[in-house]
Amino acid sequence: MAIRIYLSPERRPKPHSPYYGYPGIYEHDVCCEIAEYTKNALVRCGFEVKIASPNDNMKVRVAEGISWKANYYMPIHTNAATATLNEGTARGPCVLRYGKEGGISDRACKIVYKQLMAIYPNKSNRKNPVYERSDFYEIGQTPMLSVYPELAFHDNHEDADWLVNNKKEIAEALCKGVCEWYSVNYVNTEADIADTVPKAKYDEIVKERDAYKQKYDSLVISLTNLYESLK
Repeated sequence: MAIRIYLSPERRPKPHSPYYGYPGIYEHDVCCEIAEYTKNALVRCGFEVKIASPNDNMKVRVAEGISWKANYYMPIHTNAATATLNEGTARGPCVLRYGKEGGISDRACKIVYKQLMAIYPNKSNRKNPVYERSDFYEIGQTPMLSVYPELAFHDNHEDADWLVNNKKEIAEALCKGVCEWYSVNYVNTEADIADTVPKAKYDEIVKERDAYKQKYDSLVISLTNLYESLK
């Protein structure tokens, strides 16, 4: 059975958590989009993935993750240092854990943090970027491994700009963190492969793939017609 990853992006819609300098953009929208990209990346790497319904609260989500027998539970959020409309000063990713430093959640969180920092372009000012918050429902009440990334601070322009313009890259970083934890090979996107393979060879591979797909589609049609004729 494939390893199951449950993704739980921010559930509260606008006007919760507006992005500084980006009128009309809110945490819920960005996190839900990142969750979809993360799912695509994880599925590409062989994981089974479920994304929480935006209509479900935290208790329903945790219950669904347990019922589905998820192995890994990942809320997806962005952070804020101020509840006002003034620009905040905090910068950088954080990842929240349960248990003590050095424990299973801490180790998994630090892997995700490492992958986020590998693509984060600004200077983080977080002195303790991986820390314990078992009082959060989706951390303290999840019996499976829980890794809770706060991707960056949406209440400052630099971080908000990075979040808005790098959603796919952030999703790939989250995927890499999960792959590293489970010692699963990360599978590059088709675009990444195209960048590393000579164009002539890449075109040849794509042509061969398309030919096989055409043969497969023709076979499906033939079998469907045969089935209908035997009814």
